[in-house]
Amino acid sequence: MKDRLQATGYTLTGTGRLQVQGIKIAAAFFFLINLIGCQILPKKAEFKKEPEIETLQEEISPFSQYQAAYVYWKSWHKELIERLGVNSLKDKQCFRETIENLERMSSFLKKEQKEKLDAYISSLSEIKEKMEKKTQSPSKIYNFKKELERIEREIEREFAPQKVFKKTIAY
Repeated sequence: MKDRLQATGYTLTGTGRLQVQGIKIAAAFFFLINLIGCQILPKKAEFKKEPEIETLQEEISPFSQYQAAYVYWKSWHKELIERLGVNSLKDKQCFRETIENLERMSSFLKKEQKEKLDAYISSLSEIKEKMEKKTQSPSKIYNFKKELERIEREIEREFAPQKVFKKTIAY
């Protein structure tokens, strides 16, 4: 039994030796860390600053910029239709992003097309103001959704990138 309990470096003669050996190992480790320093420990991650978006947009073609704004508008508009009336903060964000992307699209259009798109932007702003005034009944929310779906169809029909770009983009 005594042989089984004994291991190399440990003795059964007293527990004092085990404590002294543990203290020696801890002290050696502490001394070694102080000697080397904290250079071996991993540093906090440092993020590099990304180049500004404005400088990158100069390199992108107008068609690509218009197409990106169109895709962003379409996704935000669909989310607006799906979630309208569920969460007022999300509604505000969706309206804001939808209108911003439509304005970005209009910056690439000629005057006639820009006026048409501005009419849709103003109708979206009116719906946004009505939604922000007070809590709406489910029937009014349904009517707003139908109006938003109509606006979406008309914008998709009149301002699709492939259709609009060739004729109306202002350089």
